[in-house]
Amino acid sequence: MTDISVVGAGPAGLKTVLELLKRGYDGEIILFEEHKEIGRPVHCSGVVSLKGLKSFYLKEMSNKYIQNCVSGAKIFFPNGKSLFVKADKNVAAIIDRGLFDLSLYYKVIDKGIPVRKENKVVDIGIKNNKFRILVRDRSKGSISYESEKVILATGVNDILSQKMGFGKNEKVIPSLQYEVEGVKDLDEDVVEIYIGSRYSRGLFAWIIPLGDNMARIGLADLVNPLERLRYFIGKDPLVSSRITNLKIKSVLGGAVITSGPKKELYKTFERPIFLIGDSAGQTKPTTGGGIVLIGKAAELLSESIISEKYGSYQKKWWQEMGNEISIQLFLRKFLDSLSDKELVDIFDILKRGGFEEISVKIGEMDFQSKIIKKFGIKSFYLFLKHPRILSKLFTVFIKTLFI
Repeated sequence: MTDISVVGAGPAGLKTVLELLKRGYDGEIILFEEHKEIGRPVHCSGVVSLKGLKSFYLKEMSNKYIQNCVSGAKIFFPNGKSLFVKADKNVAAIIDRGLFDLSLYYKVIDKGIPVRKENKVVDIGIKNNKFRILVRDRSKGSISYESEKVILATGVNDILSQKMGFGKNEKVIPSLQYEVEGVKDLDEDVVEIYIGSRYSRGLFAWIIPLGDNMARIGLADLVNPLERLRYFIGKDPLVSSRITNLKIKSVLGGAVITSGPKKELYKTFERPIFLIGDSAGQTKPTTGGGIVLIGKAAELLSESIISEKYGSYQKKWWQEMGNEISIQLFLRKFLDSLSDKELVDIFDILKRGGFEEISVKIGEMDFQSKIIKKFGIKSFYLFLKHPRILSKLFTVFIKTLFI
């Protein structure tokens, strides 16, 4: 019988195993991964803060998975105008997520932990005070395993977590991006963000420079990401004129979670079962990014297992991250409530209120509540000139606070 079974060998599952080993855990661990290749298919735009990357202990391998580094972002609004936030040094890396995952995988197997690829966990039950895990092995057929503890790190696909009573991620937005060659006027030091309904319903579109005239162009959209992406590349006045002789090197599909973490991250069915990563909704509601939150969650989860205080994982997560998540969720809901015309008014408020300067001074891309609070305190008076936007601001605030 296995002591810990980890379902999913992506960053969340692999990072948790490394944190357990770092703390001296000596029980038997096994990872199950449904895909043939670790890190494939890729479902990520690949923008990760340099600060967040440090927690993954992969500095010696960074030359393998870091494709570019950036120091700024340009945010375009429906009127074509933009905000420009740029630091005096690099703040984020553009990574190859497949190679990043592989780097974590090699660290895990180097420590003797088995990773069973092409093993899809299809069901989890309880029998004789133990978890009974049913696995569909591509070469051997159905196999049953027993385990003392289970960690679900299954990514956006949270069917297993729903079966175990954790509920579902409420807002999952389909995404699509191309890795391309042939984009003119790329600033290789700056990520471009495009907000407004013609780009995305529910998030935004992006152009991420990779260097050597290469870029990732993509978006997330609640209705039809392919239609929106074709418009973005082929017809949008800000982008289409910059694209000549476009060569699509790869197509990457996926989904983005913006509804915030599930309330329950731990349950006990005589034995403990945990959620981590996208299956737990542990992503930033503002951007859908999750690598940094995974790093923190893996530390807390491993500590709770080592101490055998299993409920402390959920408790400490919300103690340390609850305020940040709530503020980001408020901002996401507020932005989603705005029309394109109101987004243009927001641009004016942000510009006049010194948002660019505040963002550069605080210099925090992961924990954005610091910027939101500072800007709100300094520039709230500007909202008074836009009563409709102010009304929506208060409505969303009340709903976020009490619902």
